[in-house]
Amino acid sequence: MLDGKERIELRSKLLQELYNIYFEKEGSGKKYSNEDLRSDSETNLAYEYLEQKHLLEKRFPGGRYTEFIITAHGIDEVEKNS
Repeated sequence: MLDGKERIELRSKLLQELYNIYFEKEGSGKKYSNEDLRSDSETNLAYEYLEQKHLLEKRFPGGRYTEFIITAHGIDEVEKNS
């Protein structure tokens, strides 16, 4: 279980990763198998938090996968904190 500071760092790391993927792969996001996502509750909760803050969007490109893609608001947030 992570403490508060570690959760903040995890969310920041995930958002930065989505930012990098978005620009390196022309608008793409990061895809997880639903099984992998469920098995890592801290990462799953971090993505849920970022989604609730409208920093990313959750998509379901296939029945067994979830994809997260950064939003314009998320891009602004990363660039503001760089």
